[in-house]
Amino acid sequence: GTPALSLELASSAGVTEMGRSVKYQVRLKNQGTVSARKIDVTAMASPELKPTRGNGNGEGRLDGTGRVVFPTVEELQPGASLTFTIDVDAAQIGDGRFKVQVNAAHLKAPLKEEQATRITPR
Repeated sequence: GTPALSLELASSAGVTEMGRSVKYQVRLKNQGTVSARKIDVTAMASPELKPTRGNGNGEGRLDGTGRVVFPTVEELQPGASLTFTIDVDAAQIGDGRFKVQVNAAHLKAPLKEEQATRITPR
């Protein structure tokens, strides 16, 4: 059998005012027949968006450049899913981009998803 990861990214708002907070939710599911191993989840925000907190498989590490790195998931059983939540402040007016990337032992190339959030003046 093989692991088969699916990735979903959703945001609490497609448009928000500067200074407000937006929540992004990442859902990872193993739809395969064997466990997925060594899963790394990284979120990246454009300069318009400033991550303030990441939660999921442990606490996400904010590196100050818009990246949120989560601890490696050692194993995700078939049929199991994980949810990661990232809180972001709308820091600049414009079109913010929020991306999530997932690597795993069985993947040759990472899974990627992206959402846009428009930030308007207050």
